[in-house]
Amino acid sequence: MKDKNAIIGALLLFGVCIFLSLNWHSHSPKFTYHSEIWADRAGYHVYLPAAFDYHFDPKSFPDGIDQRTGNGFYLDSIPGRVITKYPCGEALLRIPFYLIGKALRSADDPLGAGFTMVDHAMVDVAASFYGALGLLLLFMTLKKRVRPSMALATVFAILTGTNLLFYLIGDPGMSHVYSFFLFSAFLFTLQGSKNSAPTKLSTFLLGLLTGLIIITRPTNIVFIPIAFIVTASSWADLVAQIKSFVRPRLILVFILGATIMSIPQMLYWQYAFGTPIKWSYGEEGFKHALNPQVISFWFSPNNGLFPYSPLFALVLIAGIIYRRSPRMQVVGSWIAFLVVSYISASWFAWAFGCGYGSRNFVEYGTIFAFPLAHLLDQKFKERRTLSILVVACCLVSLKLTFSSAICWFGGDWDWGMYLHFIFGPFE
Repeated sequence: MKDKNAIIGALLLFGVCIFLSLNWHSHSPKFTYHSEIWADRAGYHVYLPAAFDYHFDPKSFPDGIDQRTGNGFYLDSIPGRVITKYPCGEALLRIPFYLIGKALRSADDPLGAGFTMVDHAMVDVAASFYGALGLLLLFMTLKKRVRPSMALATVFAILTGTNLLFYLIGDPGMSHVYSFFLFSAFLFTLQGSKNSAPTKLSTFLLGLLTGLIIITRPTNIVFIPIAFIVTASSWADLVAQIKSFVRPRLILVFILGATIMSIPQMLYWQYAFGTPIKWSYGEEGFKHALNPQVISFWFSPNNGLFPYSPLFALVLIAGIIYRRSPRMQVVGSWIAFLVVSYISASWFAWAFGCGYGSRNFVEYGTIFAFPLAHLLDQKFKERRTLSILVVACCLVSLKLTFSSAICWFGGDWDWGMYLHFIFGPFE
């Protein structure tokens, strides 16, 4: 597939996702848990109206807007601070779309600047853009390693066989689609650096992306070393790749890029908390670190990983079973699986509240795409079986995506509700 066709396909996907997302959110009123700016999503969003409409003055905001949007942020009017525990990376990526919405919305909209119907809609548009662009970059990276047809099949499987689609059209206010884009951009840039010696420019760009990855979801820092593993062809290649980057000038350039991108977050923390470095989540933390709830995190119908994204399990198992599995890519996927599972299962709320299927793994679909692409591209007799299983996983995930509510209202092991989503009518 030529790059021009890939770009056209990404533009078509962008348009389809906008339509699906706008239609999805047209059936529910705003200022409810269904809407694009609510609770956590409002906490990610508030940077934008604070910066471009209210000059970070809580007294200028519409009355009670923090409560009306689900308490995702807090307007502390006495010292005069807009408080959110959520990092600012998503908001930085959404700036162009917020400004477009600002130009389109009515100046006297009763919902208040930053929270109008147009502002809600621009959340859908922004997520659709970054989701489509992330998938395009992932395809461009994979097609340098496998046949274009298999790269396309892999990208389509990651979109439909994991929880990516849900967060692309159903819950676009969360940070996961943006992390998916950043992961794809990092892998694309890293792949380009592998084809020639890393330059100061490419290293600086990797530093910028690393900083943005961290201030979008801090725990995603674990992605960086895993990215080097899955893009290596062997252990010797991995060592050579690391040595090519571990040079004083390149290290300094990388740190400079990461530091520059971290400045907005440090400035906000200084404004909100009086310190440039802050654990903004308060008492929330990794309370289960010594007893991670991995079984529930993997298998519970309450946002468990495998019930909603069985493709992840298939890739992990197939990588072990099939002899021709790409070793480095399989190792990378298993490291990502185990590390992210431990971090997530150690969190004080392992199900992560309202969500869809272990949302922490959305962006790591970029990592799992590498072993999946290589497996699909191999010529072995079991490939037809593998392909059928991939299609089955995608069908299960698609059914759940369009049947599940945005919040789980059953118990941790309420398989009855889960089976209703699988076999019942579309909601």
